[in-house]
Amino acid sequence: SAFSGCSGLTFVTIPNSVTSIGGSAFSGCSGLTLVTIEDGTETLSFQTSSSNSTFTGCPLETLYLGRNIQYSSSYSPFKDTSLTTLTIGNSVTSIGNNAFSGCTSLSNITSEITDVFVTGTNAFSGCENATLHVPAGTYVAYSGRADWNRIIHIVEGEVAFKLAMACNTKGSVLINDEKRFTNKIGDVEVKEDEENTFVFTPNDGCKLEQVTLNGLDVIASVSNNRLVARIPANSQMNVVFSKSGDMNNDGSIDISDVVALVNLILGQ
Repeated sequence: SAFSGCSGLTFVTIPNSVTSIGGSAFSGCSGLTLVTIEDGTETLSFQTSSSNSTFTGCPLETLYLGRNIQYSSSYSPFKDTSLTTLTIGNSVTSIGNNAFSGCTSLSNITSEITDVFVTGTNAFSGCENATLHVPAGTYVAYSGRADWNRIIHIVEGEVAFKLAMACNTKGSVLINDEKRFTNKIGDVEVKEDEENTFVFTPNDGCKLEQVTLNGLDVIASVSNNRLVARIPANSQMNVVFSKSGDMNNDGSIDISDVVALVNLILGQ
């Protein structure tokens, strides 16, 4: 119950250093809609049961799963949510029994896995009507392996452009409303010959300071932390967030920000 009832919590990023999450950890977080489990090799263990599921009472809509997970019972930690969008990273090497069983709201699943494996029993039970987006050249593998082939609609992607991207720890980036990019340096897929949408989200007390594309500063093209642009092949984007001096969020930095900082330190 570590964060139980934290109604102001809207998104959570779980790094690879976290290996276990206790029962009811985020239960009743009525504002929590997005969870990112970052890429890694360490298995993340959930302590779950029908009475203390991890996300009970959360309007969780979007999940990025970047590593293997396991849980202490057959009860999926995501069952009692309104999960609609799931992205499974290529670092995932197994999906256990009943992993997303009962997630009947799931409508959009994107798997980045290229070495397709057989999942655990009933991993996607109840998700038959979702659309499963898979990498180019993998349709046959997915359609021939359980429990992936439980899903009726499997759509093979086209070979996409790769964008080399770097982002620091003081914010995150949402790309084409599908993928959250936080504190990483790596390749992401973008649309070829189409406009791509980037939403830059600073952490509390931070601001977007710099966005460069192929070495050119494009911050002037960013409106309300949103950039819409066509991305050439073999491009590179760097995103820098920094701490903001505007402590009271009034749009200016003055003596009132010093007062706000002092009050924060004093707990007032």
